[in-house]
Amino acid sequence: MPSRCGTPRFASGRSSLRHRLSPGPSAASTSSRSCCRLLTTREGSRGGIVPTKIFALAVGVSSSHDDNTFRCSQEWRTKFVVMYAGNIGYPQAFGDLLAAAKTLNGRDDIHFVFVGGGARGAHVQATATELGLTNVAFLPFQHSRHTLSQIMSAADLHFVTLRDECVGLAVPSKAYAAFAAGRPVLYQGAAEGEIAMLVREHSAGTVLPTGRPDRLAEAIRHYADDRDRWAKECEAARALANLNRKGRVSVLRLAEVFDEASATSNPRRRRATN
Repeated sequence: MPSRCGTPRFASGRSSLRHRLSPGPSAASTSSRSCCRLLTTREGSRGGIVPTKIFALAVGVSSSHDDNTFRCSQEWRTKFVVMYAGNIGYPQAFGDLLAAAKTLNGRDDIHFVFVGGGARGAHVQATATELGLTNVAFLPFQHSRHTLSQIMSAADLHFVTLRDECVGLAVPSKAYAAFAAGRPVLYQGAAEGEIAMLVREHSAGTVLPTGRPDRLAEAIRHYADDRDRWAKECEAARALANLNRKGRVSVLRLAEVFDEASATSNPRRRRATN
């Protein structure tokens, strides 16, 4: 039975015994350093994946568009747009964001947008209606009409969230798309999460704990009022995305991981590659 973070619960009985008796994998790849630590903790002591065989690979998309047709079509030219784009599901927490939107409901220049859907989409939208939020809009997925770059660069600030109990089990990859679009990320979640670490290390946004909608509203207000700071963090986000050279480094490294794993598990191939 899947957990609320979308990962299977650890089984017991026969499947657990089979797991202990089966040989460990030759290598593993993941998109976060926190997941690397989780795999090492859970597997390393049982002869599974050793730290030297776990590789963290980043993901990303192409850069932003200066002339954004999606933003123009929504008439957001004069708005400071705070966007959440993607799945609205159980690993994400939106209560604080809606509370922050209520605090900022009197700011005509700040607009909150949800682009996407999911298991909790209807609940989040109903909550926004109950709160009487006139500064929040809900749009369906737009990939059939606009490119990912247009969607992500239509925002001024991207909200990214992950419940604390999901750290290491899931990585909100939408943050990489936000970086590639040259937009700062307002991340709410555990400080040890992969996205939280990237934001802090590269000054590409702000990291806040859950349960503090007041600080969330304050951070959004500062971004809207201090455009010099916003522009500086946009450049930092774009520079972070460029480190991956549009994903080429990660793709090549993943190919190396496959080759190394194949050589380790296949003695004939190992001799051939030496």
